[in-house]
Amino acid sequence: MAGQIVDNYQSKARQDYASKSREANKMLRVGRYLEDADKEPLIWENIFDNLGLGSALSGAKILDVGCGCGNFTDNMILLAQEKSLALTLVDFPEVMDALRSQYSQAELGSDISLIAGAFPDGLDADFLSGQRFDYILMYNMIQCSGQPVELIRAAARLLAPYGCLFVGDVPNVNRKGRFLASAKGRVFDAAYKKLTLEQLPVYTSHEDFVTQCQVGNTSVNDGLVVTVFTEFRKAGYDVFVLPQPMAFPFSFTREDILIRRYD
Repeated sequence: MAGQIVDNYQSKARQDYASKSREANKMLRVGRYLEDADKEPLIWENIFDNLGLGSALSGAKILDVGCGCGNFTDNMILLAQEKSLALTLVDFPEVMDALRSQYSQAELGSDISLIAGAFPDGLDADFLSGQRFDYILMYNMIQCSGQPVELIRAAARLLAPYGCLFVGDVPNVNRKGRFLASAKGRVFDAAYKKLTLEQLPVYTSHEDFVTQCQVGNTSVNDGLVVTVFTEFRKAGYDVFVLPQPMAFPFSFTREDILIRRYD
């Protein structure tokens, strides 16, 4: 295994998802709320469309980083089996153990691989240097790293020519701050938390929110989005920053990044 980098965000995420992986309900296993069950088909459709999986040809290679052991992973496995795609699933060892308890290798088939380890530093160097993928998914997971830009760079290096990387459900603290500092955001937040407006903290701007923010990974911010957009476009990739559909649970505070490689 490659040398591990001490990363408090990664360590906390591993502990959190190790605990969640023991939940009976598959939504709870990946940190989703039961009241959002009706949103899961919409989210999966969004992932499917943004990655362009509808046009995936037999033998195409997919990498799902931080795959979890929930319903989306079941969907990805079924898709790979139906379309004869080569699927590689990567997540913390405890999550992979939970996934292996659901599927035997015989049920998965020879084209689906489960790899235990924190991406990228917990994976074998040969895997990182020798693999190329047509589709890479990183959904609701870059906040699990203290170096989220490096995480995206590491994934992009694994893209095959004309490959696509979808970094979905990005919890940008500046975007959340802009929303919660607005009148509409305050009304929404009060209703969500079942509080009065007077009970909520007051944020004069999104910078003020980040200053006061006590939870979350503040390195997932506007600077990350701008860096990825500028760096990858300069390098010849297409990069798109996408709003989430309004029906999504956190559409006011999260966004998506789509990166496409050419040569």
